[in-house]
Amino acid sequence: MLWTLWKEAGVWEVNVIGDSHMRGLIVHLWSMHTGMSHNMTLVRHGDISYTLNVTAPEAAGDAPAGGNEVKEGVIRVKYNWLDGIYDNNVAGCTRRGRYSNHTTTYPTPSPTADVTVVGTGHWTFEFCSDGAVAYPHYLPHFLSSLHLLRPKKPAVFFGLPSFWVADRRWIRRTNAMLAYGNGIAQPLARHMGLSYFDTWQVTAPQYRATCSSTDPHYSCPDRNGGMRGEVGEAVVKAFVHFLALQLRYGTQ
Repeated sequence: MLWTLWKEAGVWEVNVIGDSHMRGLIVHLWSMHTGMSHNMTLVRHGDISYTLNVTAPEAAGDAPAGGNEVKEGVIRVKYNWLDGIYDNNVAGCTRRGRYSNHTTTYPTPSPTADVTVVGTGHWTFEFCSDGAVAYPHYLPHFLSSLHLLRPKKPAVFFGLPSFWVADRRWIRRTNAMLAYGNGIAQPLARHMGLSYFDTWQVTAPQYRATCSSTDPHYSCPDRNGGMRGEVGEAVVKAFVHFLALQLRYGTQ
């Protein structure tokens, strides 16, 4: 199973901080692992915690000595909702903290996480009239404020996925602007000591394969409460492998 790659790499807790695309990653991951449904409407703009049971008959006792207080064979995944990193009413930006009330603060990363994953950008390019100015201005402060770098506890920046909807309300968030955002985020994240997961390489070739013409996500709730979407599933699989390689070899 995919998740045993994390266990073998010593990952027992993952903390993910980001927008709805990050939420889709986590819910889709959990759904693929458990085969269970989840009513995403209950936490569409809130925090989520999951446990992934990867215990095999020979796995008992595999938790690393002196590691986190996590049950053997269980990986804990925590997701923190993030709605904007900018200052409202600056550079034409609005709606930061609309659901989280984090209008001037950010979620606090879990101190016990083996790896922290952050991703942001879509809100900036959608809700700032000048996202091209706001994103490079606010992203460095956001990343440094989280204090992500800890000894032997890697941090990953989750690149901006591509985007497509027919709904003209979302006119600012073009793929050209999102590609520009990735051009800012990738060198900055690596300069600051984070690894970089290039989501764009997975989503952009099939950028129109979103949930619907009005839903720009690639991980989509189905009628039974589970998750569907070939592109979303491909992102999950690529990310699980990427993270396992980061923990084993430290490649970026």
